[in-house]
Amino acid sequence: MFNSPQVVLAAWLDGVNAGEADRLLELYAEGSILVPTFSEKILNDRVGIEAYFLGLSKRGVSRVTLKEGTLNVLELANGVFALAGLYDWKFQDGELVKARFTFTVNVHKASPITHHHSSVLPRSDS
Repeated sequence: MFNSPQVVLAAWLDGVNAGEADRLLELYAEGSILVPTFSEKILNDRVGIEAYFLGLSKRGVSRVTLKEGTLNVLELANGVFALAGLYDWKFQDGELVKARFTFTVNVHKASPITHHHSSVLPRSDS
């Protein structure tokens, strides 16, 4: 179990940054939904989620960094939280992708993530 939704997010960031797909997979509850940043598919099974993170590891994620001051947390029910914010994906080839995310997590569960949506930030016209 987790102390807070922020600890869940930190564990997720650590898993991505370490390139450890199995550690990430453990964070996703059975039947959870992942709408990934770098895929057109909506994933809702462990095989698909694991394959997605293995693919990212092979692509060469250098670092995913939470943008300071962007994290919003809302408690939906006892121990169930929605998180939203911005993060930057840096790849080993130097590409930088700015993205936004939402998570729904249950901190009372060993696999706390029930929903995760991430998308590339739209370009600003200003």
